[in-house]
Amino acid sequence: FIRENGEARAERVFSSIKQRLLTRLAGLTEAYIEPQELARYHARQRAMINNISGDVDGRLMDAYGCGTPEECDRLFLEDNRRNFTIYLYGLALAEENGRVPSEAERMSAMQYYGIIYDLDAAEISAAGLEDEAMQSFYLQYGIASVREHYFSLVRFSAEGIEPMAIGE
Repeated sequence: FIRENGEARAERVFSSIKQRLLTRLAGLTEAYIEPQELARYHARQRAMINNISGDVDGRLMDAYGCGTPEECDRLFLEDNRRNFTIYLYGLALAEENGRVPSEAERMSAMQYYGIIYDLDAAEISAAGLEDEAMQSFYLQYGIASVREHYFSLVRFSAEGIEPMAIGE
């Protein structure tokens, strides 16, 4: 059962605690974020939601359940601070590991960014937005490293068997 279902079970647990793990990692990460950099990231995230749904304040009110759009925006800013910190962590980790996005990964990030902000690759390049477009790659790289570390620690045990790691 553990061999066949362990990874799926561990994935379910990871999914349920992922936000808390990322919040904890962001809290432990020593990174100075320029206020204008965070403000720009926050504005882009708001623009993304608006481009997708057309009603950013309504979506944030639904997501956060606040009494006012301003209160929801403050909570959204805190989530964006955490996500930006995880992006910086992923960027530093990728640099440390010598991990460079493949051409396919780069093109995928550019395409995703272009769809959200209604830009093609040439417009993204002309505007100097390649690094910004790659932020999603490094954010996901940081999250994936947290997941990988979590999975390396997971052990299953049951009566009559020794604790097992995933894949044993």
